[in-house]
Amino acid sequence: MLQVKKNAIIFVPSKMHHHEHNPKSDLLGMISSGLCLIHCLAGPVLVLLGYGFIEPDGWHIWDVLFLLVSGWAVYSVTKGHSMKWIKWGLRISILVLSLSIFFSHELFLFTVLSWMAAISLVVFHFFNFRHIRSCAIA
Repeated sequence: MLQVKKNAIIFVPSKMHHHEHNPKSDLLGMISSGLCLIHCLAGPVLVLLGYGFIEPDGWHIWDVLFLLVSGWAVYSVTKGHSMKWIKWGLRISILVLSLSIFFSHELFLFTVLSWMAAISLVVFHFFNFRHIRSCAIA
């Protein structure tokens, strides 16, 4: 939205643009998705190395925890968001991550998809964080 003040035209973001966005949600999303990726990569590697101490049920509780935190971060970042490619990138990434986690025992393809979805969540949160910072008006 453009406003005229004392013979100057200035750009003022509309309330729908970013008025409720908290950049800490993007930081939380990046950290949670990054930890999720490390967790997803470490599990198979540790099992292949012969570490039998990994209890499958206990290990998968972390999947659900990361999914809940990442889901909340995506929800809080995308509500009222104006950049559709970031909004849909985050939403599709969390959907793919959710489905791949729940089906990761069926095919190894789902495990790889979970890695890609976690990486894409980190990337989209980073893009959004940069976008929000560039739109900030001092």
